[in-house]
Amino acid sequence: KHDDLWFSIKEMIAGKASYCSIPLCAKDGTFIPVETRIIAGRWDNRDVLYGISRDVTELRKTEKELQLRESYLSAVINNHPGMFWMKDLDGKYLLVNEHNDKLVRSLTERQNKDILGITDFEIFSAEDAQSYYEEDLQVINSRTPLVTEEQRVVNDQLMWFEKSKFPVVDKQNEIIGVSAYAINITERKKTEVALKMQSAAFESFALAIIITDIKGKILWANSSFADLTGYPLSEVIGKGSGELLLSGRQDKAFYANMWSTVLSGKIWSGELINKRKDGQLYAEEQTITPVLDQNGDVSNFIAIKIDITGRKEMEKALRESEARWNFALEGSGDGVWDWNAITNEVFFSKQWKEMLGYSDAEIGNTLSEWDKRIHPDDKNACYADLEKHFAGVTEIYMNEHRMLCRDGTYKWIFDRGKVVSWQTDGRPRRVIGTHTDITGRKKTEQSLLAAIEKEKELNELKSKFISVASHEFRTPLSTILASSDSLASYWERMTSEQRELRFSKIRQQVEHLNKYIGEMLHLTRLQAKEYLLDPVKFDMVELFKTTIDEFRNIDSENDRFNFEHPKGPLYVYLDKNETGKIISNLITNALKYSEKNMLISVKLNSDNNSVYFSVKDKGIGIGKDDMKHLFEPFFRASNAGNIPGTGLGLNIVKEAIDRHKGTLTVKSKVNIGSEFIVELPLSISHDLKNVD
Repeated sequence: KHDDLWFSIKEMIAGKASYCSIPLCAKDGTFIPVETRIIAGRWDNRDVLYGISRDVTELRKTEKELQLRESYLSAVINNHPGMFWMKDLDGKYLLVNEHNDKLVRSLTERQNKDILGITDFEIFSAEDAQSYYEEDLQVINSRTPLVTEEQRVVNDQLMWFEKSKFPVVDKQNEIIGVSAYAINITERKKTEVALKMQSAAFESFALAIIITDIKGKILWANSSFADLTGYPLSEVIGKGSGELLLSGRQDKAFYANMWSTVLSGKIWSGELINKRKDGQLYAEEQTITPVLDQNGDVSNFIAIKIDITGRKEMEKALRESEARWNFALEGSGDGVWDWNAITNEVFFSKQWKEMLGYSDAEIGNTLSEWDKRIHPDDKNACYADLEKHFAGVTEIYMNEHRMLCRDGTYKWIFDRGKVVSWQTDGRPRRVIGTHTDITGRKKTEQSLLAAIEKEKELNELKSKFISVASHEFRTPLSTILASSDSLASYWERMTSEQRELRFSKIRQQVEHLNKYIGEMLHLTRLQAKEYLLDPVKFDMVELFKTTIDEFRNIDSENDRFNFEHPKGPLYVYLDKNETGKIISNLITNALKYSEKNMLISVKLNSDNNSVYFSVKDKGIGIGKDDMKHLFEPFFRASNAGNIPGTGLGLNIVKEAIDRHKGTLTVKSKVNIGSEFIVELPLSISHDLKNVD
């Protein structure tokens, strides 16, 4: 290659190159890589070129191999999933990969080119740099790798890294630097934390739990499993649960079905008999849940085991005694119920249904059959008593409530029950109980309570009567006694007018006593329902006019009445005597509790079914607290003061209106006045004795 050679020679003479590599052709026709140096000089008074050439075949092979190794190393370093760097013995960075560049930029806003040739003290905080320096020093001094974990906040997120540092040595086994790589283990850390929490949770369970591989080999078990089976945990890891616990009580078909279910990715749950380490058999309720990997394939199984030996023994004992228990209760006339609190299915015995008037086929087997027949007013108390029993507050559930019968009536039922089986979460599994018909007892109780209440009312009436009578009798009797004594002592000295005056006082007081006793007797007959109403046809307008005229005659100088009424007669078919007492008492009260110059408004009207009348005054009125006692016998409003009265008038009015099946409405304000509004039917039946 003549041209290439001379070009290289000129470059070297000009000082632009120190040597040239021009392959030389060997005798056998192969080319030999040669490195040639040319120097211009003089030889024998002539300008000459001195040339020195050497065979660089081996050198070129070595360089090519080195370049290849460097490319491999570069590929490994830059394609490493984590960060990689190399430092010299002075701690200066010689090499970093792209992943390291990203982290450094996020932490220090520097790039790779910025950190090459400098130390950690120029990049990180003094505390971090000192820590890294000490790590490097430990690697150099010990000549062994160092693996550590480090937390870093990157882009406002807490991240975990695992660092591996190792010494870099030359061919003479001399340490020339420290190399390191770090990988992000944040997700692994999260997984480890989650696994620790799950393991702690499983370990804290009172239930036995094991985790197996797809062949049933135990990979993990909690302490409850050891307690249940008697095997120490050191003896179960790596063993098959079947080879440890197999009792031989289940056939091959049982296990074939179980394995077929779980290997298909479905949950299997069932009961079986297993064997403890000491050979003792026990009943177990087991649930096996398949664990799927990322591809949806079954990779593991989690089995939860519950010792149900005690429950099985109890169920057996219950079955043995249930027939006797059921026979005894049915024989006593009680109804029996058996409630599955998980499914809300209920067994109701034949006697339970017959107690409410139903045949065996007319009532289903759900809790709603009981719930929908409870009286609405009793339902909350029923469920409250049930919850008390479920919570352990009461040993037995007991409640008295009304149940709707087939004929639409209600019966009083004494309901008793007890939880005989519990779920693992503490809620009831099965509850049994009885229904007892206590309607007769309740009626007796109600009669006794009514009698007691009546007795209390009578005692209160007696007390009030004694209090009122002592006043109402004492004053008239004192007047009668004083007048009679005066007549007896001074008869001869008195004029006829003086005698007549005293006789008049005696007559007035006797009439007052007679009226009071008459009101008492009349009220007693009304309350005892012994008075038979005597309806007759009469003109209501005329009755009002007559009654009002009687009051006008008493005070003829002061006509205080404004009577509004229909034109013409208003005929009704009522008890005229009782109706008159209603009108008279209302007008009496209006006059008594209002000033003499105040107007009394009386209104009368009717419609097709009823007659309405009202008496309105502008008197002292009635307070709110007094209103609720207004119609009680002997009650007088707190603002009545010294105004005379027995407290019987309004009670007689109310009883008479009730006997007529009418209504009485009162509107009143203190110092404003009162209005009494009465509604009575236009006609009543002749047979109205014992009207309630």
